[in-house]
This record gives sequence, structure tokens and C-alpha cells, in this order.
Amino acid sequence: MKKTMLFVGFAMAAHWANAQFIDGNQLSIWAQAHERYTQKKIANQDEVYSTMFLGYIMGSYDANRSAFCSPNGLTSRQLMGVVNNYLNANPEKWHRAADEIIILAINESFPCPKQKNDLPKFKPVK
Repeated sequence: MKKTMLFVGFAMAAHWANAQFIDGNQLSIWAQAHERYTQKKIANQDEVYSTMFLGYIMGSYDANRSAFCSPNGLTSRQLMGVVNNYLNANPEKWHRAADEIIILAINESFPCPKQKNDLPKFKPVK
């Protein structure tokens, strides 16, 4: 059953993404539905919206994987928590594109280490 719901959620997220622009407002609605679903306080369509929240986050993560410095062993549940926390802390950014919010949330939680310039310094030849 879970696999079926996951497939339906991915299909609906893909359809929704093609039908209209997904922003942080919609992502927030899905996140709230996910919270209710995990707490067993299910309202109308929460299971579907929870699956769409997961699908959209995982799709954005997979599409931009090379841009992240996320730790090994990072789970989809952790990613959902990271994005949900970011949404709750930054409602002023809900007007932005959902994938942009997801990228900001992941990069804020797992920043890339600053790269040292390990190249030797050369003195100019006179």
C-alpha cells in the first residue's frame, strides 16, 4: 500500500509541477499535512499531500545532488525535517519557488566547508 501511495504521490507531484508553479506556500501546505499524517491526526488528503511533500523534496534533492555537501547516510526523513524546519523558521520566503526553498534549507543545514587555496604562492619573476 505504501508503495502504491508513494507512486501516486510522485505521479501527482509530477503532474502538479507541470500544471502550475509550486512555491513555498504550497510546500508549506504539504509540510503541514505531513506533520498531521505522521502524528496520526489525519485530515482530508493529508496522506496524498504528505507523499507529495516527500516526492518534491526528493526530486529536488536528486536533481541538485552535486550542489550539496550533505553527509553520508542522510535519509529522506531527515531531509523532510530539514525542509519543514526551514519553512517554519522562514515564512517570509514562502513566495519563492519550492525547489529554491529546498536548496536553501539543505545548504543552510549542511553547509559546504570553505575550500582552502592549497596552490603554492609564486613570487613574480623580475
